[in-house]
Formats: sequence, structure tokens, C-alpha cells
Amino acid sequence: MRAVPLRLALTLAGLTVAATGAVVMPAPAGASVPAPGAATTSLAQAQARAGAVDLQIAALANRTQAAQAAALGADLAETRLESAEAEAQARAGALMAEAYVDDAPDSDQTVPGPYLDAAQAVTDRILSAYHVDLSAVRADQVAARRYLGTLTELADQLAGERRDLESIVGADQAELARQESADAAALARSDQARRTAGAALGPISLAATRSQASLMAHYAFGPVGPAGLGAGLQPTGTVLAGVASWYGPGFDGRATATGAVYNEDGWTVASPDLPLGTFLLVSRGSSSVLLLVNDRGPYVPGRILDLSHAAAVALGSSGLVDVTAAVVAPTSQP
Repeated sequence: MRAVPLRLALTLAGLTVAATGAVVMPAPAGASVPAPGAATTSLAQAQARAGAVDLQIAALANRTQAAQAAALGADLAETRLESAEAEAQARAGALMAEAYVDDAPDSDQTVPGPYLDAAQAVTDRILSAYHVDLSAVRADQVAARRYLGTLTELADQLAGERRDLESIVGADQAELARQESADAAALARSDQARRTAGAALGPISLAATRSQASLMAHYAFGPVGPAGLGAGLQPTGTVLAGVASWYGPGFDGRATATGAVYNEDGWTVASPDLPLGTFLLVSRGSSSVLLLVNDRGPYVPGRILDLSHAAAVALGSSGLVDVTAAVVAPTSQP
């Protein structure tokens, strides 16, 4: 009688039970997905950390997707293995029957015990190989799900830290908004005080406006380039430093403290206490502008100047800004 080895049976059946392609699970190393850090209380640090956490969450999502694919692959491998085992057993049984028929002198005789034993031995080998491979696949399933659990736990930690950071940033932004609201309220009070204290348009307004226009035409008021002050002007050595605001909307056409009509696009500035008519070289960083003091304000403690809108734009300011202001004197009368 010809023996039919397990490998031959599987080859003839066109199947390979032993080749399972075990899934290799990467270790959830902290270097690949850093562990969450402690939340900070600084707005800048919290925003920077939030960006880093977002990157970690994105990397974690990629690893989670890969782990889910590995777990699914292990499940599919088990299904394929079970199908292969059933088909291999059926094919092996058929091969055993064919082997017996080829050797049997009388096909009507009952199958002798040795043939049944040989068929059982082949089946046992198939089952043994199947159980070994099935154990490997199920180990892969356990490893994949354990890894997914680790990633899920880390994702929960990162999500919690992200919420904490959002709370920090949100609280700081709320405080900033409150301060900006307070600034707006202070500026509104200053504007109202200026309206109350400002001069009314009257007979002197035309003369004051003409006088101011003549002064502006004679000296180089406005942005000052690298060459510095133009001819006929010199610094006095008096320098102020502090916070400046700006004003404009709602005041065009009104009289300033000198009586001249206010123009928010003019090169003027309001001061609480400097003499009207003072020349000021106001600077912020590398930008400087020559302005004429022609009004009073701001009426807010801690602020030294109220710039015209044009001056604020020239200095790159859209709100409150730190400036230095050097008092400049003309060397001759226009």
C-alpha cells in the first residue's frame, strides 16, 4: 500500500496550513508616542504644549489604525486557517480513499483497519498542525488587542491633557478679553472727558487751523527716515516713555485744545500736560514720527499720549503701545 504523507496531501490539495504569517506587534514605546506631560500655567507654554499634544494625537491615530489593521488581520488569518483545515481534511480523506482503491484487489470489500488507521494518522497530523498554527494566530490576536488597549489608554490621557490645556488657554484668553474690555471702557471714558474739556468751534478755530497748517508745511512732520530730523529742528534732551493710545473716529471736525480742527489723518498728538505746540519725536522700535501736540488727553491714568490715527498707523499700533517721546525744539521761527 502506498503511504500518502501529510505534505503530499496538502500539496495535492493546493493548501498550506502551516504558513500563517504571524502578526508582529510593535511595542508601545514611549519614544514613539511620548507620554503626556504636566500641563503648564503659562499661556505661551500651554499653547506650545497643545500643539505638541496635537502632533502626538495624530501620531497615535496612525498607530491605532495600524494596530486595528493588525488585529483584523489576525482575525482573518484565523478564519482562513479554519477553512484551510477543513478543506485539507476533506482532501486528505479523498486521497486516502483513492490510495486504497488503487491498491485494493476487490473494491467491494470492506476497508481494512490499516487504511483507516493511516487515514486517521493523516487527519491527526493535519489537526496537530492546525492547532499549532491556531495558537500562534490567537496569540497575535491577544497581542493586537492588548496593544490597542495600551494605545486607547494613552489616547485618553492625551485627550485629558488637551482638555486641561484648552482650559488654561481659555482662562488666559478670557482674562485677556476682560483686560481689553477694561481698556475699551477706559478709552471710552477718556473720549467722553475730551469731549467735555475740548474747545468749541468758534471764531478762533479758523485762525488756529490756519496757523497749524502753516507750521505743518514748514517742518517735516510725519514719519522720520534714517536721516533723522530735518533742518531747523534739534532734540532738547527731554524724553518721555510710557503707554500711548490713539483716537480718531468721532472727533474729526471737532475743535482740539488749541482751537484747530481735529483731523485724525494729521500728524498730531494729545498730551495730558505737555505745552500745546510742543514738537514730539515719538518712536516705537525702528519707527519714528514727528508730531505736534495740539490737544489734551488721554484721560486715563498711566498713559502718556493719545496719538492721531495716522500716527498710530505709522508706528504700527492698533491699540495700546509702549513708546518713547523726545521733545524737539525748532531752531528758528517759521
